[in-house]
Amino acid sequence: MMVTGRRKFYDRGLIVESGNQQEEQSYEYLLAKLNEGIKSLESGDLTLDQSIELYKQCMEMIAQCNDFLDKAEIVISDISNPS
Repeated sequence: MMVTGRRKFYDRGLIVESGNQQEEQSYEYLLAKLNEGIKSLESGDLTLDQSIELYKQCMEMIAQCNDFLDKAEIVISDISNPS
């Protein structure tokens, strides 16, 4: 385990602490991290507690991705239907 800050997240099945994350990650970054998290969950190599924590983090990433998509939809709608 590597400790560099307050926030825990999983990187390839390991708990990693990070205080140096950008405040708002890009959609592409979040999607890549989400895919890594899913692979880790599916691997079966995590403990139950690790799996639960990673599941929570994946759900947070899904919510953030949905926010990005909602904002993109508004921009596209504004472009398609100018005032």
